[in-house]
Amino acid sequence: MIRTTIHFILIFILLASQAFGQLHPAVKKGAVSKWVVPQEFLDTLTPSENDIGDHHYLLYDRQVNVGLEENYVHMVIQLLNESGVQDMSSINVSIDPKYQKLTFHEINIYRDGEKVDKLGTHLIQSFQRETNLDRYIYDGSITAFVNLEDVRTGDILEYSYTRKGRNPIYGNLIDYYFDFEFETPVQDIYAKLVVPKSEKVFMKENKEAYKNVEKTIIGNNKVYKWSYSNVKPVFREGNVPDWFELYGGVQITNSSSWSDIAKWGVGLFKIDDRDREKVQRLVKSMKSGNEEEDALALIHFVQNEIRYFGLEEGLSGYKPHAPSQVIEQRYGDCKDKSLLLASALKEIGLEAYPMLVHSSNGLAIGDYLPSPSCFNHCVVALKFNGDDYYIDPTYSSQKGSLSDYYFPTYHYGLILTELTDSLTILPDSYAGFTQVEETFISYGLEEPVVFTVRTEYLGRRADYIRDFLKGTTVSKLSKDYLEYYATMYPSIKLTDNAFWIDSSDGGQNKIVVNEFYEVPEMWNVEDDDSNVTSLETYPIILRDAISLVKTPDRKMPYFISYPNKLIHTTRIKFHEEWSVSPSNNQIEEPGIRYNKTLDYNKKTFEVTIRELYESTRHFINAEDYKKYRSSVETILNETGFYATLTKNEEFAKGTGNLNDILMIVLSVVIGIYSLLVLYKYFSN
Repeated sequence: MIRTTIHFILIFILLASQAFGQLHPAVKKGAVSKWVVPQEFLDTLTPSENDIGDHHYLLYDRQVNVGLEENYVHMVIQLLNESGVQDMSSINVSIDPKYQKLTFHEINIYRDGEKVDKLGTHLIQSFQRETNLDRYIYDGSITAFVNLEDVRTGDILEYSYTRKGRNPIYGNLIDYYFDFEFETPVQDIYAKLVVPKSEKVFMKENKEAYKNVEKTIIGNNKVYKWSYSNVKPVFREGNVPDWFELYGGVQITNSSSWSDIAKWGVGLFKIDDRDREKVQRLVKSMKSGNEEEDALALIHFVQNEIRYFGLEEGLSGYKPHAPSQVIEQRYGDCKDKSLLLASALKEIGLEAYPMLVHSSNGLAIGDYLPSPSCFNHCVVALKFNGDDYYIDPTYSSQKGSLSDYYFPTYHYGLILTELTDSLTILPDSYAGFTQVEETFISYGLEEPVVFTVRTEYLGRRADYIRDFLKGTTVSKLSKDYLEYYATMYPSIKLTDNAFWIDSSDGGQNKIVVNEFYEVPEMWNVEDDDSNVTSLETYPIILRDAISLVKTPDRKMPYFISYPNKLIHTTRIKFHEEWSVSPSNNQIEEPGIRYNKTLDYNKKTFEVTIRELYESTRHFINAEDYKKYRSSVETILNETGFYATLTKNEEFAKGTGNLNDILMIVLSVVIGIYSLLVLYKYFSN
């Protein structure tokens, strides 16, 4: 991890040293194009007190000319306090210099009715800021940067610029999106799209309020305009799914069907004879004669021997590198790895194709108009023995049979073939599950409690922990786990290092991790009563799996990690007989399933608590959130075990029941007294 961090820092220093402080040739100052109609702004916005932050927009003006490949942006922002000054006093605009140029038109500050030109007096600097290096992606973009001097609370900041050029990889495809809502109030929003009159475009608004578009013909162009005033802010609630369209806007494309996008993609994912020969040599070196074993060997090679790293400058952001190059350099991004794997699988006689997906917004793709921007990831669709399989070549450390390979729930995919005319609905993934067994053995109130943990990771959980274990050491793992449990048991001590067993051979995909501790102060004297001693256990991993974000009046869907299954067993072996009542509690509501059983073995003095948690859907609708929240709160209250013991009870257990003895003595005294009274009566 340290080496990786240093690697990123060195790359950043190298890039920054080459470019920072120098104006890139693709960046300049200049006038606005004639087709642009800059909008005037009004300083009349009066948002609700509840919506006032550190700044708000007086104008958001964006105009796009498809034929000229120009994208004009004009912003006017009022800075309301020192936080707004801090955040907005630096202007940053990024471009890809392989195909784009940037022109700044104006930067002004308005104060006390006076306009101050800042563009003429400030230096524009440019540098390469690779924001995705932590994800092993280098895209070659540059950032133009203006650091403004003398900016104060109450100032109005105005700036405008134009990006010219779009990635030629798009060809004739039109793919734009206009935003009409933000997390801050906006006085006026203006948007304009200019397209050639012969071009047919399709539009889709994600909210009813933004369907009013004005269409005119000017010369050889069609012009579409949108304008809105006093737009209220939209705030994201906690734990909203990524696919949820929070902000209003309009999508614009000229693609009438998914077949247009599929054919566009097929044109990018082609290989020549040289690449095919290189792939054939690779396949020949691994071929065993068993089709599934050969397929698994190729998948393993691409996942584990071709490291993930993306050089996505210019065309490479969408077009994969040649398989021969990827094999030689032994690295590539999702597109590179997918094309290589699909090509190799075809060489052993299997039907395999690259497939476009979205890593987080997949559930919403079915609601979008067909466009390349619907996707941000590439995987492989494979047909084997008549069944469909899907492989993500960017994953690593996967083991088991082909049917055991985990594939994330991407919901929809576009398979790149000439015949594709629709999206493929992808199955929900089977992520495996985690099974934890915690055992506590008590040898007496004054003795340390022995604590052991055995955790089984199956399926995708095994893949994840296997990959994690490759990058750690036994001592580091043991220390991390010790600190994890110390949050619940502060006096915990390590008695032996953790060890693990990888049971992935023979078709299984399972890893078992064992941990060993003792807890000297497991039995605690209660603060409010020194006669009471208690012991408490809590399944921390279960609590982490079902943590809850509380929203009083939910309006948006609530994300649930799915599929997610956890079986947690707690065994507590007491040093003497205990009074425990067996129980069985079950909760099943939309999105969640939970069961807890508690049993007690009188012969061994052992309590066994078994808890099963399982998520049953990807998200909860807003109207079901209250019920879901109530269920989760009930579960969190149900988990764990708490036992108490008073000193009197311990004495009674060691000597018999004192109350019973006193009752016997009292009965004898009363009986003797009664006999004496009767004797005296009859004597008289």
